[in-house]
Amino acid sequence: SYLDSKKVKKIIYFSTASILTQNNQLSDAAKTEGTPYVKSKYQGYLALKQCDLSDKVVTLFPTVVLGGSGKHPYSHISQGLLEIKKSIRWARWFKVPGSFHFLHAEDIAKMVTISMTNDDLPVDIVMGNKEITFNDAFLELASFVKKAPLLRLSLPRWFFRALTRIFKKRIDSWGRHCLNHPYFNYDTHNPEDFNHAVSFPTLSTVLSKMELN
Repeated sequence: SYLDSKKVKKIIYFSTASILTQNNQLSDAAKTEGTPYVKSKYQGYLALKQCDLSDKVVTLFPTVVLGGSGKHPYSHISQGLLEIKKSIRWARWFKVPGSFHFLHAEDIAKMVTISMTNDDLPVDIVMGNKEITFNDAFLELASFVKKAPLLRLSLPRWFFRALTRIFKKRIDSWGRHCLNHPYFNYDTHNPEDFNHAVSFPTLSTVLSKMELN
């Protein structure tokens, strides 16, 4: 509201793909069951759509954000990947339902530049590489640290539903929603869609630049 509409050319707003469904539509679950962070992003998105400068807003929806180094802070997920040699020891033996998208911070920076300099863009852009299943992700991570499994046991959907009941006091409503809906698939874009190279197209390329413990 304080911005000068005559001087502002474009507003780049970071949201989160968590507030969207697989069809890139607003998720009712994010509004009613989301964490305070998710709910605030839901309300923030609606507020910007209703403001006087809404026609100048480009909303970027990150999926899973990876990245970091000895000179840069690690993202939340990448902090866990630093200890991948320990955690993959058990995860590599299991197959679980679900899939997701990710994008490295360097490629997200490219998307910001593209959003700032290109006027022929969608007003809402979900940022991510091609979707990858949790099973393929576990296998790629395990292979990278040379701990590829000889066999894998499939864990059915009902197993995770049972967990939400057993640990219902420890898992909040958003956690239960995510366990019951493990396919985080969207219509995504990455720099390649705008004639720019993707610096980190795979999990292996991400790990190769990290200082793994």
